[in-house]
Order: sequence, then C-alpha cells, then structure tokens
Amino acid sequence: AAPDQPALDIDDVAPADADAALSRGNGEGPMGYSEWAGTGTGGRDNTDYNLEAFVSTETTLADHLAEQLALSIADPARRMIGQYLIDLVDEAGYLNGDLAA
Repeated sequence: AAPDQPALDIDDVAPADADAALSRGNGEGPMGYSEWAGTGTGGRDNTDYNLEAFVSTETTLADHLAEQLALSIADPARRMIGQYLIDLVDEAGYLNGDLAA
C-alpha cells in the first residue's frame, strides 16, 4: 500500500471463522433466526393493510377556520362567538344567515 494511504495498511481484523459462526445452528440461516422467522412484518396478516387509511381527508373551509379559531382565541366566550360566525360561512366563503340574530 502507498504510504499516503494508511487505511490500506490495516490488517483484516475479522475472525477467520466469522462465516462459520454465522451459519451455525439448524441450517435455517444465522443462529437464532428460526425463532423470528414466523413473525413476518409486525406480526399482522397482510390482508389487514388498508392504503385508504393513510389518505388524508380534504379539509373544508369550516374545519380550517375552526382550527385557526382554536389556535388564536383563548377566551371561551369569544371562541363561541367565532364558532357561530364560522357556522354562518358557506363553502364559497360567504356569510349566509342573519347577523342580527
């Protein structure tokens, strides 16, 4: 090895019988593997997997406004008034209803 590459001078530190130690056991792979072979992925049957459970639902305008209200208003009375106003807003963002009520 070249003197400017000291990493190449390192001797092989793995034991000579490392492969033999891994394959010891009952012929099913590394020692102890057979204990875990039947667990699969997470121990569940793959027929329970539902991709639709990971799809987020579309947030409505009312949901978004209610979330913003909860984050910005701490007073319960003001929050109730805000929720009333949010309930009057339609999906297009217009107030529907009588504000005098």
